[in-house]
Amino acid sequence: MTAAGVCLAVLVALLSPAVEVSGSHPAARASAAVDPCAPRGGALPANCVAWLPGWRPRLGPVFNDPLAGSKRQKAIVTRLIHAINHSPRGSYIRIAVYSFDRADVLSALRRARKRGVNVQVIVNKSVMSSGVRSLQKQLRKNPNRKNFVIACDGRCRMKGDGGNMHAKVYTFSRAGGARYLVITGSGNLTSKGVYRQWNDSYAVANDKKLFDTWNVMFNQMAHQKRTGARRLSYTTTTGGYNYTFQRSLASQNNEVATSETSTSRYVASADPAWKRIQQVSCAAPRGFGIGGHTVIRIAMYGMFKNRGEALAKALVRKKKQGCDVKIIMSVPGGHTYKIMQRAGIPLRSGDWEFAERNADEEDGISGWGPRFYSHLKFMAINGRYAGHATRTVWTGSENWDTLSFANEEVVLTINDASVYRSYIDKWNGMWKGRATHKMGTQPLNAP
Repeated sequence: MTAAGVCLAVLVALLSPAVEVSGSHPAARASAAVDPCAPRGGALPANCVAWLPGWRPRLGPVFNDPLAGSKRQKAIVTRLIHAINHSPRGSYIRIAVYSFDRADVLSALRRARKRGVNVQVIVNKSVMSSGVRSLQKQLRKNPNRKNFVIACDGRCRMKGDGGNMHAKVYTFSRAGGARYLVITGSGNLTSKGVYRQWNDSYAVANDKKLFDTWNVMFNQMAHQKRTGARRLSYTTTTGGYNYTFQRSLASQNNEVATSETSTSRYVASADPAWKRIQQVSCAAPRGFGIGGHTVIRIAMYGMFKNRGEALAKALVRKKKQGCDVKIIMSVPGGHTYKIMQRAGIPLRSGDWEFAERNADEEDGISGWGPRFYSHLKFMAINGRYAGHATRTVWTGSENWDTLSFANEEVVLTINDASVYRSYIDKWNGMWKGRATHKMGTQPLNAP
């Protein structure tokens, strides 16, 4: 992450649709450790707390590999279970995840509750598993109590069944020696997420302001209503990471209404992902990019309809400006990938085992399509961004489709050379390995 620093600020913008935690500008400076709350010059950064004695979770990125052995398949889930197991009596575990059926995680939560840990869970009702229903019977569903399981009909902070609770965030007030542990990523807590998907997960510890900011979002979702400002911005110069906690772009005030049922109203200039792409300059500074060109690498599960096509066109423009663009896709719209393919952008597909899918087994997805795929949703750049040299990764739960605007989503930005390297190594391994195949084919087998 970028510079060391201690200045933090909380800003409120009433008209925005998100709760945002923003890091220092992605300028190229000395890379800090993955632990943004590590002491600097003998002092803790502002809003950070010190490690306590005891077990320490691995911070930063963790990836699973469904083609590897059990240890690497379960790497993301293993870190989460270890954190649950090291949560002491009186602490809080808060989980917000779209789909949740893993018996090992449910068992760990029940053990935690038995030893006096407070457990709070939010899921999407349309894909609620029998295991989570059983946990709800135990913990009840009153968000005013210390223990509960809430199932949202759609997006949580707005009435109606539009959109989904699609975030994947797991927080711990205490886990071993870590306080205020926040873990997020692309994967749901499902067996499919372990054995039939590629996913990522990212952890930050001891940053109380980040933890508190997420709790604003979590509490609003638990009570299934929005209160106060539509957006809270949190700025830190300690480590260069940025969390965006997003709610639907509702048709209120000056906001742009966008949903799966009103895609014609999509406006690219109101899209944060589109804006990011616009800020990429294709002439890389010395020591960045490849051959003087800024590098853009993307692994995106869903990229289709109006939004996917607008982002595809934006990437084509960057290709024409000289950026080195390559993309791994999983469920792209046919028109979306052909826009980029015609422009000469190299593409690979990370979707396998095409079949007629049973919605009960596929998180509500039915019809013909892949049952084994890359579920990653990240963009990584190495070059110039917003006028600064940088190596930056954007990751989280958001797909590049219009439905994401009606969802509860999380986008995490990390400005750190070592984290960038981790994501690029993962991307390169998938591009060159068994994880991907030529675009335009539909393999009936697993990789």
